[in-house]
Amino acid sequence: MLRSWKSAALALLLILASFTAFVQPLQAESTTINLSEDEGPVGMEVAVYGTIETAGGKYQIYWDHVKPWDGRSGLIAEGYAEGNTYATVITIPPAYRGVHHVIVLDVMAESTAAATFNVKPEMRVEPDRGPAGLKVKVSGHLVNNEVIDIIFLNPATGDYSVVVEGAVTGSDGYFEAWFNVPQVDPGNYTVQAFLDDARPPGTPEAETPFTVLESPAIALTPNEGMAGDLVTVQGFNFAPNSNVTVYFEDEMVAAVEADDAGAFTASFNVPEMPYGGYAVKAVDDIYNIPAEASFTVHEAEISTRAALYLAGDTLSFNVKCTGRFQPNSEITIAIVDPEGVPFKTLRISADEAVKVGEWYVLPYGETVATLPSDATEDEWTWTANFRLECTPDIERTALKGDVAVINTTLGMIEVDVETLNAKVTEIDGDLATVSTALGEIQGIIASANATILEVIVPRLGTINARLTGVEQSSARVVATSTALATIFYVAIAIMVASAASSIMTLITVRKKA
Repeated sequence: MLRSWKSAALALLLILASFTAFVQPLQAESTTINLSEDEGPVGMEVAVYGTIETAGGKYQIYWDHVKPWDGRSGLIAEGYAEGNTYATVITIPPAYRGVHHVIVLDVMAESTAAATFNVKPEMRVEPDRGPAGLKVKVSGHLVNNEVIDIIFLNPATGDYSVVVEGAVTGSDGYFEAWFNVPQVDPGNYTVQAFLDDARPPGTPEAETPFTVLESPAIALTPNEGMAGDLVTVQGFNFAPNSNVTVYFEDEMVAAVEADDAGAFTASFNVPEMPYGGYAVKAVDDIYNIPAEASFTVHEAEISTRAALYLAGDTLSFNVKCTGRFQPNSEITIAIVDPEGVPFKTLRISADEAVKVGEWYVLPYGETVATLPSDATEDEWTWTANFRLECTPDIERTALKGDVAVINTTLGMIEVDVETLNAKVTEIDGDLATVSTALGEIQGIIASANATILEVIVPRLGTINARLTGVEQSSARVVATSTALATIFYVAIAIMVASAASSIMTLITVRKKA
């Protein structure tokens, strides 16, 4: 592995070395060696310079052992001194992590000198941040011709996953492999390379940081309705400025570009589908990790119980729907004669509906109207309008001052923090479990007094919670409060109507014989 100096950055060093040789006596007292750097990665260029005893003599530079190069150690550079001074550049060869020796040999005098170099192999992950499930490339230069494994380590807990097994470094020590980021919580992690079968807590050959980001997520407004209804999709945590495609099952229904923060808003009309639950997915062209939400397509059947009526007959409507009608709302059926003159609008309380099997059905007596005895003979028109109840997707919750801000598919909702009813229900070491009206959350204990515990919740900030059912003495002060941020996926049920739906059809009226 012979290398001689060529780096322009070392030109000044060589000039100085030549000048030193000019002013020195013809015979140096000893052989010496110096390195411009004493630690670094495989592949790094390092200047080697010093003196040899033989003026103008031949020198040779060796890695670890004075012998011909065998792929791991041996001769790596040679040349002739300028006077008694020499200078050259070597490239750090593939090597195990740790201390190695760089040796200079005065060939004529057979004298040597050595310096140490601490090899710290480097590797990188591209990209170095992204959500769980993202496919990433890991590469680097390590010791050559070795089998290595790559692990994904949580440095806070010591837990790890083996993400690459049996990768092999080349003759130059280079390797590359691909893996998917494990399904772990957002945070800071370390990717480490170990020689085959070695594992933590041993020392890795190389390591590099990786930041796991929040996974892409979508929320639907509404998340249930009828075929043809307009649905708004809000997306979060997608790749910034990526192209996002939205699918209803396998049918593409929208395309949009995410903003600088990876957020977007799109809309689509629900395809014609039978009653049932369906997957709405959004995927970008960078992360390529689908985010999914469910949408329920409902069916409504509103029709007259007969196809033909005579003047003076009583109209009777069959009203039923797979979805629950919005409480306290009205179902209206507007009837118009053949000339467009309004006849009557039935207004039925949605609360009258009863559940029969999979259907919400209105009783017979609530859906009737009597035609006049002189009703115009021809086709009459009626239109029914109704609202369905739905549960919005909850996307995130934040605390601002004394107000809890809940971002749902219905928009922002603000709640007095006092209504959160935050109480500490369990303490395990530094970790406190806080029960709130929005569900349980966990955070690190920041400070405590006789009755109040300040808890730091990642991505949320601090919550002051009452100590309940735990010993105050077990609360251990860890740190001061941190800045406000956001906590995701707090479960809360809020019922609200979806967009109104309507059905329009005809009634045929004939005169009595």
